[in-house]
Amino acid sequence: MFIMDYEKSKSFGASSYPPSYMSDHQEAPAYQNPRFNYAATDSSTLVPATARFPPTFSCYGQWKWKQLYTLGPSSDEKLFAVSFDTKLFSKKQSLFLHGGSSDKAPIIATTSRKAHGWHDRATITLHRDNGDDQEIQFERPENTSWTKSEVRAFRIEVRKGVVEEFQWRTSHGDEIKELAGHSYGWKLVHMGRPQHGGGGGGKQSFGYTSDGHEVVAVLAHNMSWSMTKGYNFGFLGTGLTGIWGAEWETAAVISGFWLWHLALTKAGANSSSAAAGASAAAAAC
Repeated sequence: MFIMDYEKSKSFGASSYPPSYMSDHQEAPAYQNPRFNYAATDSSTLVPATARFPPTFSCYGQWKWKQLYTLGPSSDEKLFAVSFDTKLFSKKQSLFLHGGSSDKAPIIATTSRKAHGWHDRATITLHRDNGDDQEIQFERPENTSWTKSEVRAFRIEVRKGVVEEFQWRTSHGDEIKELAGHSYGWKLVHMGRPQHGGGGGGKQSFGYTSDGHEVVAVLAHNMSWSMTKGYNFGFLGTGLTGIWGAEWETAAVISGFWLWHLALTKAGANSSSAAAGASAAAAAC
């Protein structure tokens, strides 16, 4: 049974800051990188110390009269929900992460962008019980080359006065394979001082990028693009230890969903365009 106190962790006040952790000049604590069993549906397969979310979970779609997604270790254990802004003619496009399995549960985070704004920029708002919400930008990093155009980053205060950067990068690596049994998705990378584990010549160790940065979470596509099970998500490395705190976990989860949903929307649009092109070509014959 994984180590987690959901009721205690629902508060997003000042107490959500994690305890002091290692600086760049201290050695990281020893821990074993997890190996995910993608065939398992029981959340007890790992023993984590995450602050708010299960160590691994899936995203499930529900299509009734409204669009709603739920997050949980299995289809029988759904713990969080994601809903969308349904206001007509809204100037913003927003999605909401709820601290429960329905859209009636309190909103713990919001991601939004202008309706006709850039796809590579969004604002994440982490809602706290005391009203002192934290806003962070989720955007393409500066000076990113065209070969890394899919990279998105956020900077978050992980404890008083300490801000860290994390980047979502597309991935076909072993971490994705371990989580979902295939190799396409994203990895969330801590952009602190590179640690041992990144090999030279482009080689890399499990849990690290080729440039030596730690992978702290991964999101793997469901290769069938199923609307009932969208993706698998897993924390790993220090992301699995709770050291970054509940707010960081929330930012990681909602930013990952945002990227996945944009990719899903883009794939749907491309399919529609291809179908329209094929129909037009057939009509011209």
